[in-house]
Amino acid sequence: MLQIEAGKTKRLELKMDRADSLLDLVGEFPTGRQPKSVAFTPDGKFALVAQLSGSGVDLYQTEPFQRLRQIDIPNKTKKNQLGYVEFAMLPWQDEIWVSQMTTGQIHILRMSDFSYLQSIPTGGEWSKVICVHPDHKLAFVSNWLSNSVSVIDPVSHKLLRTVKCSGTPRGMAVSPDGLYLWVAIYEPGNVDKISLKDFKRVKTMTWQVVGAKRHVVIHPDGTTMFISDMEQGDIWVFDLASEKLLKRVKIAPKLNTFDITPDGRLLFISSRGENNPDSYLEKGPDFGTMSVMDTRTLTKVDWVWGRNQPTGLAVHPTGHMVACTGVLDDNLGVWDCSRLMARLQASESASVISSSPSGTVPSP
Repeated sequence: MLQIEAGKTKRLELKMDRADSLLDLVGEFPTGRQPKSVAFTPDGKFALVAQLSGSGVDLYQTEPFQRLRQIDIPNKTKKNQLGYVEFAMLPWQDEIWVSQMTTGQIHILRMSDFSYLQSIPTGGEWSKVICVHPDHKLAFVSNWLSNSVSVIDPVSHKLLRTVKCSGTPRGMAVSPDGLYLWVAIYEPGNVDKISLKDFKRVKTMTWQVVGAKRHVVIHPDGTTMFISDMEQGDIWVFDLASEKLLKRVKIAPKLNTFDITPDGRLLFISSRGENNPDSYLEKGPDFGTMSVMDTRTLTKVDWVWGRNQPTGLAVHPTGHMVACTGVLDDNLGVWDCSRLMARLQASESASVISSSPSGTVPSP
């Protein structure tokens, strides 16, 4: 029995882990003010967290996982020094990019030692997500308030142009053939398709249902595109060949970021939970969650409690670790997903054996 006494003016928060989850908590670690996103370096040795209401970026090592220090990013202006949002990794240039929405800038760090290099303007207002073309020749930045996508030369760091969207853009992904940019439109919930030949919007997918498309991930095999809808609390699954909606998978209230394992098997998805009735900027009635969706069965296969407003999320390059931020708790949670992956592999092996005529695994 747990007995707790607290005064009438105090709020007590207890986070209980699910006993039947196959996600093992590695630990929870402090961050700067309002950690908006998290990203692993390509070698998996480090993780970085962007501070929405802080003055820079948190740096962590992953083995063992622990916070190392804060990376302060110099600003030439005295105001609007907060608002760091999202990362992009450019290992071929030894660079890490982080967006700052309040100044409409991209700040560039040297990947090898995390030193500050320079800042570049995006040409847009409230710049958020950064997406780099697979051939490394172009980078894209979604601009929340100006309803546009900036196109930047990642080598010269020069702004090439901006492209107008059908609404408020956020998540982006380049098509497997490299010819198009898919953009999630948060308001009014559309999905834009932009040609990278002439930088014109060639298609806008709309639906009758009220939505808020937020994040985009394309399966590593190039066949499927996943888009989160924050308003509806589900993942929209599209066939890229036909550009048709295959399924909407209900996950949890107020979805934020999601990421896919390197093998494309699992989606890890953050949900900030139900909003506080007074303001979404305040703690809600319950903790948020981190859920797992199997991309083969298109079903939710596991979940764990996060903290207050889980938002930023990233899968480790090995696929065996996932990190998720708690914006209102200045917190970073880290989980080991090895047991879940092993369970799925064991289930598949058992299925193959049981389906073969002799009860043995068929020859390749």
